[in-house]
Amino acid sequence: MISKARQWKTAVLMALMMFACIAILFGCSKNPAQKKADHLQRAQDYVKAEKYKEARIEYLNVVQIDPKDAKAHYQLGEVYLKLQEPKQAVREFYNARCGNFTTPPPLIPK
Repeated sequence: MISKARQWKTAVLMALMMFACIAILFGCSKNPAQKKADHLQRAQDYVKAEKYKEARIEYLNVVQIDPKDAKAHYQLGEVYLKLQEPKQAVREFYNARCGNFTTPPPLIPK
């Protein structure tokens, strides 16, 4: 016969496993294109509200999802200018123009 303590532990373990499975399913439910669109919309809303630090985070999320999105790199560069971070702005403008998404231009120090 199984003790009540062991039954309770088994029930708790099963509940935790079910919760983990549900969390994984819902966490992966959005496709990357939808995530990108959501971040892009939030970034644009933040820019309109002149919340540039928040916009920077959202644009960084966009370029993390789609590193070859030249428009997002350009818009991120614009945000960096508003934040008075010219080195990062130049890097993003360079990425938008040249498509070099891993290395900064040679004249810009890291």
